[in-house]
Amino acid sequence: MKIVEFLKQWFYGSEDPLSYPNDFAIVDFSRISLRLGVKDDRNKVILRYFVNRFGNFELKKYRYSEERVHLLKEVHKIPVFDKTKLDLRFPVYSRISPGEAKFIIAR
Repeated sequence: MKIVEFLKQWFYGSEDPLSYPNDFAIVDFSRISLRLGVKDDRNKVILRYFVNRFGNFELKKYRYSEERVHLLKEVHKIPVFDKTKLDLRFPVYSRISPGEAKFIIAR
């Protein structure tokens, strides 16, 4: 058994295990607001991941408010990552050249 472990370490190197905090939160836009391209505080959600009593990660969704984020950070000491501060770029599906545009004149 030690030989197999030695060979794994020799070929693959030592693997550092991923460590996540037991409780963390992510602020993100809702799926509907991402689809419609709306950026506003009313369209944000707080996704809170925590370890339940069985040892599995569980997800709770909350509506966004600055007070709730402050409460999670300062009172409960939960790390909160705000993905909405990053620059969002929406995909471009097609481009229209000026020759393809049609103008309608109403009389």
